[in-house]
Amino acid sequence: MNLSANQKKQQMGKIHVGLAIVDNKTIKLFHKKYLQQNTPTDVLSFESQKQLPEGHYLLGDVMVSAERVKEQARQYHTTEAEELARVISHGILHLLGYDDQTPSEQKKMRQAEDKILNRLPKYTKK
Repeated sequence: MNLSANQKKQQMGKIHVGLAIVDNKTIKLFHKKYLQQNTPTDVLSFESQKQLPEGHYLLGDVMVSAERVKEQARQYHTTEAEELARVISHGILHLLGYDDQTPSEQKKMRQAEDKILNRLPKYTKK
């Protein structure tokens, strides 16, 4: 049974997420190894659920392709900072149990991403 993000947060205390920003070559290797997809992707998430000392909890790791973020920022007419924030949010949502395999799941995930992003300051590329 997947717990909601609020339920996980209540059980965990202080949540930590590892972040790796890599190139397309690196993310492609991980995409192939773990999801059998021989292509680069924008983000991968790896669950940990490791209990750390003093009530800290490692939710998992998020790996982001800097190259894909740049490409998608151009494609979606947004800044690289905003696209990076969206992709990181997307990866964290996967760690919290969100999925995006169906149109319904994609809609819920996009709404959750928007909710997160609307709480962050907006960045503009100078």
